[in-house]
Amino acid sequence: MVQALENNIERPIVRAKHEKHQSNDPQKEPGQDLELVEGSEQWLVCVHCGRGITQPPSRISIDGGYKHTFANPHGIVFEIGCFTKAVGCLPIGEASDEFSWFRGYKWRIVICAGCSTHLGWRFESGLGDNFYGLILDRLRQISFNGKPQ
Repeated sequence: MVQALENNIERPIVRAKHEKHQSNDPQKEPGQDLELVEGSEQWLVCVHCGRGITQPPSRISIDGGYKHTFANPHGIVFEIGCFTKAVGCLPIGEASDEFSWFRGYKWRIVICAGCSTHLGWRFESGLGDNFYGLILDRLRQISFNGKPQ
């Protein structure tokens, strides 16, 4: 999957895998290994494998809002949420400024560190002002005790 993503790195067109990913540890439920950050009792996890991706306190307003809806050059529409941190994501490929949805930012695809599902993009300004645009329907919120919200 990573090789396919790298081949398409200049445009954010990769779709999520649709098969259910099973955890490598049969003793753990998805999200069970998450740690709380600064007292937050909520996590946003990958819908495919349950890996902890970010927490609601990491939401950030960019260009006047937290949520944005964009289409890539191929017409695929994404609803994204903006976050300052996404500890469960791995950026891949080189940053690109082609078709950037946010003026002054380059983007890189980010995938789930647990199952390699495409979860969104990391936007980089070059001045250290970076954030994540995560595809909201590829995340689900769970509470501290691992129960879905």
